[in-house]
Amino acid sequence: MSGLYPRGPRGGIDVRYQQAPAEDMSVPVLDEREHVETPGQAMRWLRRHVRALAVALDEPTHGPLHTWLADEVELRRALNSLSRSGTYLLGWRIKPVELLLCAEPTHSARSIDPA
Repeated sequence: MSGLYPRGPRGGIDVRYQQAPAEDMSVPVLDEREHVETPGQAMRWLRRHVRALAVALDEPTHGPLHTWLADEVELRRALNSLSRSGTYLLGWRIKPVELLLCAEPTHSARSIDPA
């Protein structure tokens, strides 16, 4: 991996941030998707959404989100995976919400739409 932000897969990366009540993930309150070109753009997009939620949550519940945001090893692992056409998938159940983060190559056989 050259530098912090490696080149992305041909065709780009589809990213998704989904937030729903912890009791029923089948009814998302927020479901945002974007297409980006590089792993760095994908992770910045996901981190921006997680940061906004961490600010909105009460202090005792936002800890895991801040931990993930500060984890440079996890960031590098995600960037490395995405640069090799891998998928990055992460979920949290933090009452009162459940989160799903997904980034995968556009040309992936699997769609990021779980439906």
